[in-house]
Amino acid sequence: MTPKYKKARTSTMPSRRPNVRPTPKSRTHKPESRPKPRRRATPRPEARHVRHDDAVTRNAKITSGNAGTPKNQWVQTTWLRHGDAKECLTRVPAKTAQTCVTSPAFWQLRDYGVPGQIGMEPTPEEYVNKLADVFDEVHRVLRDDGTLWLNLGDTYCGGGGFSPDSPTNRYRGRQSKASKKGRRPVPPGYQRKDLVGIPWMVAFELRRRGWILRCDVVWDKPDAWGNWAPDRPTRSHEYLFLFSKSKKYYYHAEAVKEAAVRGTKHRRSVWSIPKSRYRGNHTATFPEELVRRCILASTKPNQIVLDPFMGSGTTGVVARRLGRFFTGFDINPAYVNEASCRIIT
Repeated sequence: MTPKYKKARTSTMPSRRPNVRPTPKSRTHKPESRPKPRRRATPRPEARHVRHDDAVTRNAKITSGNAGTPKNQWVQTTWLRHGDAKECLTRVPAKTAQTCVTSPAFWQLRDYGVPGQIGMEPTPEEYVNKLADVFDEVHRVLRDDGTLWLNLGDTYCGGGGFSPDSPTNRYRGRQSKASKKGRRPVPPGYQRKDLVGIPWMVAFELRRRGWILRCDVVWDKPDAWGNWAPDRPTRSHEYLFLFSKSKKYYYHAEAVKEAAVRGTKHRRSVWSIPKSRYRGNHTATFPEELVRRCILASTKPNQIVLDPFMGSGTTGVVARRLGRFFTGFDINPAYVNEASCRIIT
């Protein structure tokens, strides 16, 4: 039985409220946010930007004389120019660039909508000869121990239609008129459904003109949808050829070693690299990791990397990040502006 005093206590005494101090009305409002003190911007390296009608350059003062660069001298670290690749290369002095990393337009796959573009020639032979003429100038521009990394893809005769992995069908890409209508040309000597073999045709022509073909790297794209067809395997690779100008050339094997079970091992000729995730006006871009390996293997800091078909400037972005100089050209003025925004600004 409950005692009386407890019953009386619970019935007569009012309920106790928690001992909470009332908050003034002025404190119920959030205090005004005070402006954060501005941080001092990190001083950038001294540089001079020069913009012309058809070219954009960046000049910087080099404080360490590396790879033959004079110390404390103003040098042109970046040069981007709008125009035809062969014509622009004629303005570059001989034996200045250390390596060339590039990927020209593939035959009959992508229409850039610019007069004089490479890639829309009616026959593979014309395409190969036009490319070889450009790389004759590249051969002149490279140093004696220089190298060329050339990325090329192949094409089927008489094909077309939808190919999810083709540069012509990707985000904001422009498909060639022949490919849109399923009427890609079938040149004399070829049959419909023939795989033309463009990469090897270009490789053999460059070798005939004096280049030394050192390696055929297979770029395996693990995330590629591929140009699917019911009567053949799905193609999900492209070629990356390594050419040298002379028998003795610069190649830094230690810089591009790959992981092994025990430590590292020499880089193999099959590179499994996902496709580029860059989304811009130019969609046929190769991944930065692919370019990084080429530049590290073939150049030293403060040496020039060349790309006569620079597109959106991926080669230049990686080159500047690694402390190299860059020279690039493109026939499409929109791509030159896009590349200058990525590389210089």
